[in-house]
Amino acid sequence: MRSQDEIVAALKDGKTFTGLFVETFAFEVLTEFLDRDHVAQVAKIGSLPADWEPTSLTRESAIEAMREYVARIGWPKVQDHRGLSAERTLIKCSAWMWLLGDETVYAQWIATVEYAQYGAQILKLICERYEFPIPEDEATQRMMRGEPCGPYCEEGCGT
Repeated sequence: MRSQDEIVAALKDGKTFTGLFVETFAFEVLTEFLDRDHVAQVAKIGSLPADWEPTSLTRESAIEAMREYVARIGWPKVQDHRGLSAERTLIKCSAWMWLLGDETVYAQWIATVEYAQYGAQILKLICERYEFPIPEDEATQRMMRGEPCGPYCEEGCGT
């Protein structure tokens, strides 16, 4: 698990950790875990609400934040064929995985697994690793196998 000082240093560097780690989305994920003193080093303090309360910097809280995002936003974006939004899910997951110290696992997936079908295969691996629910509908299952959601998908998941 990374420390607050490590988070600040990474955000200041604009470092790319896994090939997908994009500063803006990483900032959204990682600043949630910074106290006021640390977040002030990377953000305009006036942009913070007066009642700023960071999320506890624990493995459990980071996994829970990722689980909630994947369920509420990640899978629906994959299922709705929302390319940029589905990719943003993977970018944010790369930030959480870096925070957890699992960036090499994520980098290996990115290097070896196809992004086709809006990253469904990679999102499935994330869910399996952290024991998140995985959709059971046939269309999503097909996408996780690298197949189009259906035989005549007009949204582009077969290309």
